[in-house]
Amino acid sequence: MVALRWIISAALAASTTLAAASDFAPAGVFIHPILAKRQNESAGSPSYNCHDNCGQAIIEVRNCNATICDDEIFKTNYENCLQCAGPDNEDIWQYYGNSIESAAASCGLDTEPLSGEQDAVGTAIEASNSTSACEAAAAGAASSSASASATGASASASASASASGSASTTESASASGTASSAANAAPTAVADFAAYGAVAVGALYAFGL
Repeated sequence: MVALRWIISAALAASTTLAAASDFAPAGVFIHPILAKRQNESAGSPSYNCHDNCGQAIIEVRNCNATICDDEIFKTNYENCLQCAGPDNEDIWQYYGNSIESAAASCGLDTEPLSGEQDAVGTAIEASNSTSACEAAAAGAASSSASASATGASASASASASASGSASTTESASASGTASSAANAAPTAVADFAAYGAVAVGALYAFGL
C-alpha cells in the first residue's frame, strides 16, 4: 500500500512539473491509439517518419487550432503526411485522415493523400507545446508568405523596368536610324541635282548658246 501511494504521488508530481513547463500535453503523448504503432518502427525509417509527420500534424491541430491555417509546422507535417500516407505508400491515411482532414479542409488544403509511389519523407517537426510556440509557428508562415510576395513584386518591377528600357532603346535606335537615313538622302539629292545641272550647262555650250 505504501509503495502504491508513493507511485501515485510520484506520477502526480511529474504531471505537475510537465504542466508547469508547457501549456499543453507533451507532443510525445499520443492522442490516437494508432500513433503508438510508430514505436514498433525503427526511428528514422520511412514508416516511422510517416507516422510521426501525420501524428505531429494532428497534435499541432489540437494545440494550435485557432491559428492552424497560418501554422508553418502544421503545413509542413501535413504535406509530408499526404505524401507518404496513401495506399500506394505507407497506407496509414485510413488511421489519421478522420482526425485531420476537417482542419485541413477549413484551410483550403487537399484532403486526399498522393497516389502513386512517392519519395520517403523526412523527420517530422515536433508539434508546438505552448501558446507562444503556436504564435511563433503562425508568424513564421506569415513571414515566409510576405517574403515570397515581396520577391514576386521585385521581379515584376525589374521585368517592367527591363521592358521599358528595351522599348526606349528600340525607339531611340529607330529614331536615330530614320534621322540617319534622311541625312544620307539629302546629300544624294543635292549630288543628283548638281550632276543634272552640269549636263544641262554642257549641252547649252555644245550648241553655242
